[in-house]
Amino acid sequence: MPVLPSARQLNRYFLISWLFAVVQVAGLQGIRPFAEPAVAGWAFAATLSYAFLYLLPALLVVHLLRPLLSRALPKAAPALIALLAIGLVGLTQTLLLADHLIRSMYGFHINGFVVDLVFTPGGIAALGASLGTQIAAGLVVLALLAAQATAYAWVVRRDGLGRWTARVRWRWVMLAVALLSTGERVAYAYSAATNFQPILFASEHYPLYRPLTFRKLAKSLGIDSA
Repeated sequence: MPVLPSARQLNRYFLISWLFAVVQVAGLQGIRPFAEPAVAGWAFAATLSYAFLYLLPALLVVHLLRPLLSRALPKAAPALIALLAIGLVGLTQTLLLADHLIRSMYGFHINGFVVDLVFTPGGIAALGASLGTQIAAGLVVLALLAAQATAYAWVVRRDGLGRWTARVRWRWVMLAVALLSTGERVAYAYSAATNFQPILFASEHYPLYRPLTFRKLAKSLGIDSA
């Protein structure tokens, strides 16, 4: 009989998924920002923190529903949690890949226009996607879901990463992510105040990036654009 995974096992699953997401998010930037010393630190912090933020909704949903399902549907809870964890994270990974492909082809992220095209008959073909391309995309999506399912099964059935993460204090992990996110936002705000273009341009590669600016405060502190 399937056993409901513990919160720590779910955290290990999301840790593996986060590593997958980091690779994808780093791919959105390419190698150039990481090769420039003035931008590398910001790009590193933004990549790690945004990869986590993209997965955060799935992490919260799974952790919030786990105790509820265990009480309401104890027999079905393990299967439902598995479907949620694999499906939600797999969807996130798929959207990251799709966004990367769309931006590389058309120069913009997934937006309302793209969503309308996807759900409109013939809309995908209007993007220039042939039947072969659609089949290849479907296979890639299946591969991403299979990778997530494999990671989930490894963690739950074989306690994957157990030895390496047994002493991890997840609250410290959350604090580290918060510090990385804060640091990259402050760096972006400073770049916006001083018109430091490399970071401003690099931020455009992240889907749903929310810039932080403090131009008035920076001006009052004597920080002006070059």
